[in-house]
Amino acid sequence: MTGPVSVVATALIYSGRPNPSWPIAPKPAAEIAAALDRMPRLVGRNQDLGGLGYSGVAVEITDPSGYQRHWSLFQGVARSADHSFADADRRIEDMVVRTVPSATREQHQVLMALAQTR
Repeated sequence: MTGPVSVVATALIYSGRPNPSWPIAPKPAAEIAAALDRMPRLVGRNQDLGGLGYSGVAVEITDPSGYQRHWSLFQGVARSADHSFADADRRIEDMVVRTVPSATREQHQVLMALAQTR
């Protein structure tokens, strides 16, 4: 089965409110999925993703066959299952953050602050 990948992102924000999620348009979704596939694996580095406030983004990728991959990206490390990968200069995390819809940015000021500090 061929076709575009489907990508849904979720900002991981400890705010007392539900974490915002949004679908990513097909072109940036394909770019993000391809970039995740090219990341080098990290050996022996399995840091915690979390704490108070912004703690990265989660990405759910569904390929045309329905197979799903789940990723968490934070502070230059991407995790999928029990494996960690290098997200040099937080490039892929930034790619995801740039897809946040403006209404979501307005509702969650921490995302706006994050985007401006990159």
